[in-house]
Amino acid sequence: MAALSRALVGRHEARAVTRLLEGVGPALVLLACLVSQARGVIYPPGPAGSCPDTLVIRNVQDTTVACHPAVDDTVQGVGGIITAFDNKPNGFAFYLQNTFAAAPHPWTGIFVNTVAVNYRSAPYNLALGDSVAVYGKVTEFQQETEFIAPNQSFGQPNLVVRKISSGSALPPPAIGTTSAFNWDPSVSAVTAEPWEGCLVRLYGPLRVARTQTGAGLVLNTFLIVNPSAASDSVMIDGTSLTTFTPPSVGTDITFVQGIVNQRTIGGLHYRIQLRDSSDISIEPPTPHKRRVPPGTR
Repeated sequence: MAALSRALVGRHEARAVTRLLEGVGPALVLLACLVSQARGVIYPPGPAGSCPDTLVIRNVQDTTVACHPAVDDTVQGVGGIITAFDNKPNGFAFYLQNTFAAAPHPWTGIFVNTVAVNYRSAPYNLALGDSVAVYGKVTEFQQETEFIAPNQSFGQPNLVVRKISSGSALPPPAIGTTSAFNWDPSVSAVTAEPWEGCLVRLYGPLRVARTQTGAGLVLNTFLIVNPSAASDSVMIDGTSLTTFTPPSVGTDITFVQGIVNQRTIGGLHYRIQLRDSSDISIEPPTPHKRRVPPGTR
């Protein structure tokens, strides 16, 4: 399949096509505007053929493992389960994560930047839980590792996304704390960075601490804290993958989950990106008893 992919990239296709290729069974191959050859080292086979096997996401995210591609290297066939989509037309994308029989593993999620191509719509119609393999270039944008098209074109990206199957269970979220996912990288880099691109969850008690934009917050982002550890603020991002209006300051939250990333928008911060309103559970306000003056009803 890797040799087939390289041959297709070399054909300089100028339009997006969807084909069912002989020899790969029912796998749907999504080829988006194949217009240029990849540059840098190609994995596999890697430098001097030292990495003959298809990489996994951990190879890309974890700098301590063997066969770690550098920025501008090309990877072929890195697979995973789609956990989230960015459906906003200023730049479409999705998140990919590997799943395991036991607990979720760090370094196993990644952002796939598909720019002008919305893979959630026709003719591709990808969905959450789809298993796909990606052929693209490794890059860093605003401190987030991602896959992009090798030609780096917005209008005609030559990224390849091959659909393998549908209906897989999403990886379970990694359970964390407000300290582990503190929005300040100087506090949480060691604990938050391994979960970049992964689905995580925080359980209450949690409370909305700040919603006012400025000082690191932009539209539809807000800070939450655990009341017993108020110095550990976590940024919740309700604008990147969805549009979610922040609850009022003081609102209690039962749990919140989403995809971790690090961006420089509003300053360099870690954040948990909501995918939709079901990623956050807001506790109903506690009714206050009205004090009845003595001698009245």
